Amino acid sequence: MGTIDSKKLNAALAKARNVGLVEEACSIGGCDLVLRSLRSEDYTSALQDCDGLPEEAYIHCYQKGHIARAIVEVNGVDLRDSRFVTVDEPDPATGAMRAVTLELHQYLSKHMLETWGKEVIDVAFRKLGDVLELAERQAKAGINFITPDETDEEKYRRLVLEFRATEKDLPATLVDKILDEQGLMRKSTADEIKRAMTRTDQLAREQEAKAQEEAQRLAEEAKMAAAAPAPAIEQSPEPPVTARPARPVDPHVTLQKAIEARKVAEAPVHSEQEVEQKRPPARSTSIAAIEGNDEALHDVSGAVSLQGGDAREVVEIKRAPIDVHAASTVIDNPPIAGINPRFRPTLRG
Repeated sequence: MGTIDSKKLNAALAKARNVGLVEEACSIGGCDLVLRSLRSEDYTSALQDCDGLPEEAYIHCYQKGHIARAIVEVNGVDLRDSRFVTVDEPDPATGAMRAVTLELHQYLSKHMLETWGKEVIDVAFRKLGDVLELAERQAKAGINFITPDETDEEKYRRLVLEFRATEKDLPATLVDKILDEQGLMRKSTADEIKRAMTRTDQLAREQEAKAQEEAQRLAEEAKMAAAAPAPAIEQSPEPPVTARPARPVDPHVTLQKAIEARKVAEAPVHSEQEVEQKRPPARSTSIAAIEGNDEALHDVSGAVSLQGGDAREVVEIKRAPIDVHAASTVIDNPPIAGINPRFRPTLRG
């Protein structure tokens, strides 16, 4: 196998050093910090420091171990090329001051991070997460992966675990609201379902009781209304009768009525006896008068009077007494054909 000169290799690897290390400046509580992404040995040593600790102490040690190894600058003091720090500490045996060499992350954790509150540690750890995210994006920039680094199933499982971890820190009402907005719901326990069913049954019974009370009240009102006297019915006033407009008078009709009224006024007035005498005789009486009595002649007298230029003839007829029995015999028998020998024509002078 061949051997290569380190000078050539160092020149070739000059650009390969510190690949993936990203720095991000921030200010926390008035302290200016510069955080840098971690190397692989930093993760390993941070996990070793937390080994064997209880749960709560493990979380605090885990966060402080990562933050202490990520700090590369504090208030303008550069710590990038420093790995150890010399500090004077009292000797436990004699009490005299002595120089002690500590690693940089131990010194920062003991003399700075232990004086911070939990809330400040949480904020610094969250900012470290942003730095790690930037380092990951920078490392992936310009690279096309044939196989995805995370399948859909792995991504879903990871998100579900993160979701469940975040759900513990949120109120139950807020979680239910967010799930309802997304069309989801949490799995209910058997006790919650039982309580919901009990409440539903109680509401159903209350609604049924209210319906019965309402029906009973309506029945009582109907009974009282039937027993009460019927109120007088107020009749609505009849609409006024509008008189119809009179029809226009026809002058021809008026003239005709005037002529008829004048004729009635000018006609002679006869008594009841005169009217009876002027009534034409019955057929049987005329036949008896013609056949049985030759003396039943008419005395005709005419009188002519001029009134208003009109000539009227007044005729007075005198009749002989009528034999009822003779007339009945004439009416009952059938008529005889031929010329009556007793017929005498009336002479008119």
